[in-house]
Amino acid sequence: GKTGTAQVVSRKGVAAVDPRSLPMHLRHRSLFVGFAPADNPTIALMVAVEGGGYGGSTAAPIARKIFDAWLLGKLPDGLQPLDSERGSTAIGAVAFDADATGVRQAGEIGR
Repeated sequence: GKTGTAQVVSRKGVAAVDPRSLPMHLRHRSLFVGFAPADNPTIALMVAVEGGGYGGSTAAPIARKIFDAWLLGKLPDGLQPLDSERGSTAIGAVAFDADATGVRQAGEIGR
């Protein structure tokens, strides 16, 4: 995958600022996009965290948890699969359907 950081406003020439002291709308956006497994992908995802800082420190760990849940069935404590009969481990994933008029949750995919 690839991480990224979208700088919202330039702080060039400004003394060091603790990003946590900035209003949320002025903080960097944290991004990650990727797919897995590399040789035969079964999942592609994009994580964007508003005000999340740097992609490698915020969005990538979130993506890792999603990949682990999808590929290894490792759900975070307290979460259950959306569809235990089909073995789905999707967590808040959204299916892309170019012909759809709306967005469907992962638990609704294929229904």
